[in-house]
Amino acid sequence: MTHSYSEKVSMSIGIPAAVVLWRLCERVLENMDSGTGCFNGKWYTEATAERLQEELPDLTISQVRYAFGKLTKNGMIAAASFASGHKYNTKWYTVTPYGWSCMEDAKVGLGVK
Repeated sequence: MTHSYSEKVSMSIGIPAAVVLWRLCERVLENMDSGTGCFNGKWYTEATAERLQEELPDLTISQVRYAFGKLTKNGMIAAASFASGHKYNTKWYTVTPYGWSCMEDAKVGLGVK
């Protein structure tokens, strides 16, 4: 499987986190195009480590979870919960302005102008 990622991000926090950030960016852009996932003026994508690992089978669940932590700690993504029920607590992720700026070298590949 071929993965796309930002070289700038991979040199900063590693290839698995860069691949996860790229995929989150793609998913946020998909939500923007479809008009879904906008909360409090920010665009989010619903994500679990398990679901992303299915989309990125070359990465392990541990790598995806670690990537979420690294990306959050470095301020590239932010998590929120918009669940209305007790059982449903899947997190939603947004790419922060800093996260988008880190993807500057990859925006053409993502289709961002």
